[in-house]
Amino acid sequence: MDRCDVNVTEREIFVERHDKELRIGSLDSLYDAIGGKRYTVEFNHQQAMMAWHNRFDRELTIDVRENVASMDIPLKLAERLAELDDGAGQNERIELLADVLEAAWSQQGIDGGPEP
Repeated sequence: MDRCDVNVTEREIFVERHDKELRIGSLDSLYDAIGGKRYTVEFNHQQAMMAWHNRFDRELTIDVRENVASMDIPLKLAERLAELDDGAGQNERIELLADVLEAAWSQQGIDGGPEP
């Protein structure tokens, strides 16, 4: 499966596709869409005891910037993001990226959400 790197600068998020950078939007917009700079996933007792997890506190707090900066995304997602290029395209791109991230993070546990 073809993948595209995600690049995060001090304030902006970009996806590299076809040797071009596509601006997704600002980090602040992503924080607003997700609800903060950190996202916490809760695990039930059984999930917390899994060997891959080994978390006795039953929570995992994700640093949004760090996580996004270390990821790559499927080319199909990059193409969907690129299609959102009308006047409000960057806000729509951030909303789509936020939805994808929250879905992926929340699947890891029983509950997820922005850290208070």
